[in-house]
Order: sequence, then C-alpha cells, then structure tokens
Amino acid sequence: MTIEAQQAALRLGEGQSLMETARLSVEHATENLRVMQGRYRVQMCSLGDLLDAHAQWQQARSDLIEAQTQYRIDETEFLKTTGRL
Repeated sequence: MTIEAQQAALRLGEGQSLMETARLSVEHATENLRVMQGRYRVQMCSLGDLLDAHAQWQQARSDLIEAQTQYRIDETEFLKTTGRL
C-alpha cells in the first residue's frame, strides 16, 4: 500500500471514531434536553436552562452532520487512492 493510501486509511479510521463520538454526544444531548423539558414543565428550571439544553442539542447534531460529511470525503479519498473509484 502506498503512503498516500496508508494516510487515507488512517484518516478514514479517525473519521469513523469522530462519527461515533459525535453520535454519543447527540445521545447525551438528547437525553439532557428531554430531562430539561420535563423540569421546565414542572417549573424546576428556567427557560434559559431549557434553551441552553436545546442549543447544546443543536450543536451536537451539527457536529454529527459535519463528522458524517468529513467521513464521506475521507472515504472517497481512500477509494480514489486505492484505485477503487
């Protein structure tokens, strides 16, 4: 395997890890948002706290989309350098 292909494979593996981390972040942010919504309903937290939880959820989703996009770019580069594309 050429150096370019090895580097592309390494980036692909890193991209996989980043995607998994982003998925876990979305799961945590989703659960946090659910909890904060429940607390807000029973007036145990402020609207600001609820909005912060929603902003964190949105950021986590955005990070996941970015990680997925970068993974596809890395995958395409890997296929190109290995002659499969």
